[in-house]
Amino acid sequence: MSMQKLSKARRFMRIAHLINLSFLFFVVFYYCLELNIETQTFFWDWRNLLLCTPYILLYLLLEVGLYPKYIRLRQVRKYAVIGIALVILISVIWTFLFRPLVISETNDIAFFPFLRWTVCFLMCLTIFFVITSNNMFAFSFLLESEKEVTAKTKLQLELNLLKYQINPHFLMNTLNNIHALIEDDQYKAQEAVRTLSKIMRYMYYDTSKEFVDLAKDVENLRSYFELMKLRFTDNINIQFNVPEELPHVKVAPNLFVNLAENAMKHGISYENASFVHLSLKVNGPQVICDVRNSRFENRTAVESTGFGVENLKKRLDLIYPGRYEYKVEETKNEYFVELIIPVQ
Repeated sequence: MSMQKLSKARRFMRIAHLINLSFLFFVVFYYCLELNIETQTFFWDWRNLLLCTPYILLYLLLEVGLYPKYIRLRQVRKYAVIGIALVILISVIWTFLFRPLVISETNDIAFFPFLRWTVCFLMCLTIFFVITSNNMFAFSFLLESEKEVTAKTKLQLELNLLKYQINPHFLMNTLNNIHALIEDDQYKAQEAVRTLSKIMRYMYYDTSKEFVDLAKDVENLRSYFELMKLRFTDNINIQFNVPEELPHVKVAPNLFVNLAENAMKHGISYENASFVHLSLKVNGPQVICDVRNSRFENRTAVESTGFGVENLKKRLDLIYPGRYEYKVEETKNEYFVELIIPVQ
């Protein structure tokens, strides 16, 4: 949408330049069109084209010289000062210096030169304001579109950076899990490698998209819990509750797995019975994910690089600004997080 708006703004800018040129043609047409009083007919007098010299010169200076040098560089004050100075300078030089040399005047009344200068000055001033107003209006629209595109590009770069932080984090944790399984249970280690390959395919082929099918993201989340169940003993109660059938809606990828990782990080203890429960449902235009995990004052945590929750909140702010809910409740023995995001 932003690129379409930018393309529209550029077309609008070209239209503004075309309007300025059309206005100049109108001025030329006005000066070169003469009325024959006797026959009450109009005719074209090319000799009057010389009278349009200051206006054509001012147009070229504004459109070709001042606009790209000052307006495009956002130096509006310099543009206005130089533009007004050109209006005065061109009208004075033309009226009192060049016009007497190239045009023979038939009327020698003393105040006529001043009157001619007034007419020339007002016409130059009109051209200046018409061209400036058209260019400024079109340029403001163009500038707004460029800022929007720049902001969206920056947003995408930030999102990509956050994704690249998430992937190594998850990979390092999972490889640590598999390493712990190899000596104890080779079959479980093989299952873990197969499950990890499914997760990595999802990460590298699907998470490059801005939004993915909820069913795909949930399947990836299910694979993550399978890895965790392979890692931990029966002393850890891990539950994953998701409806068997999910509507065809889209969400940003890898948001819920960050909640699961955080619950594993803070809710698992090797010394005490612990639990992690995740439930997910679609309620109309929203996806609701609830995560509960046990909480301990002193416990050995699952190894983590610490990127998960911080990145999750940054991504939520970038993808769903003002459109998501992130709630946290904490008791002595339990930690609860609820994330509500809109579906696409």
